[in-house]
Amino acid sequence: MVMTAERIVVREAQEAELEHVVNILRAANEEFESVLPEDFYRAYLANVLDVRSRLADAQLLVAELSESRGIGGAITLYPDASKEGWGWPPRWAGIRAVAVEPSKRGLGIGRRLAEVCIERARGLAAPTICLHTAPFMQAAIRMYESVGFRRAAEYDGDAAEMVAPVAIEPRIPALAYRLDLTGGVES
Repeated sequence: MVMTAERIVVREAQEAELEHVVNILRAANEEFESVLPEDFYRAYLANVLDVRSRLADAQLLVAELSESRGIGGAITLYPDASKEGWGWPPRWAGIRAVAVEPSKRGLGIGRRLAEVCIERARGLAAPTICLHTAPFMQAAIRMYESVGFRRAAEYDGDAAEMVAPVAIEPRIPALAYRLDLTGGVES
C-alpha cells in the first residue's frame, strides 16, 4: 500500500465541480493518445468525459486532498452495474472512469477511490463489484488486482463497441474484473 501523509477524503462531486472532474479525466487519459488508434481514442475520451450522462444511474465521487491541495481524482460508482449497459448482472455494483490528476499520482488516490466504492457496494448489499478496463491501462490493472479484483473473462467485451456507435479497428478488448463481496461465488 502507498504510504503518504496526505489525507484523502472521498465524497460525492458537487455540480460546480463537474467541469473540474472533466479536466482531471482529460488529463489522466492524455497518456493514451499516442498509443491508441486515433478514432478509438477520440470515441473513448468523449465517452469518459461525458460525466453528466452517467449521473442518473451512478454516483460521481471525488478524492479531495488535505492541505488545500484540491481534488486529485474521480471515479464513477454504479449501484446497479446492469444500468451501465455493458452486460453486467443486476444487483452487481460497478465502477468506471477512474482518474487521478497526473501531478498527484503516487499518493494512493486511485486506490482510495476504489476502496470507497467497494465499501459503498458492500453497504448496498451488492454481491459483487465489477469493472472493465483495457490492456493499455497497466497501472490501473495493477491497482485493481491489489485491492482484490480478479479477471472475469466471461464478461469481457469489445472496448470500441462500448464507447463508439460505429466499428473501430483494430479491436481493443475490454477486460472484465470482479470482486466478490459475499465470500462465496455469486453470479
